[in-house]
Amino acid sequence: MTIPEFLVKGVTFEHKSVTGAGLQSTELVGTLLRNQGNGWLWRVSMRLRDMRGLGPKTESILKEIGINSPEELRALGAMRTFLRLKAHQGKRPSLAFLYALVGAIEDRDWLEVARDDRRRLLVELDGIESMESLWKETSG
Repeated sequence: MTIPEFLVKGVTFEHKSVTGAGLQSTELVGTLLRNQGNGWLWRVSMRLRDMRGLGPKTESILKEIGINSPEELRALGAMRTFLRLKAHQGKRPSLAFLYALVGAIEDRDWLEVARDDRRRLLVELDGIESMESLWKETSG
């Protein structure tokens, strides 16, 4: 029996409508918690690389800066993650990386993010970088 797609789309959640025996565990489907009479209760966890638009290389980069799960990425947000990576690397990552982070969090293709949200993200990033520059000048 294959695991229904809706079980692997979320971050960490429980669902009670999976029935039947012979279910197989995968890396995406975490733990079969208990039989709920007419169904099974599953706890599902994703890896960073399982989020839309992210792969093993991005997962490795995110783990270098202390982000180890989709939950942590969502909690920090795309822009703060991008800025943390910038501070870690000492240079600004590519904007495609920012678009990919937004896409992963919102379950959208990064090209769609680039097309639809580019201006808003650039204004936000420019504002933050201007404030950082001003802060460095005044605390100097």
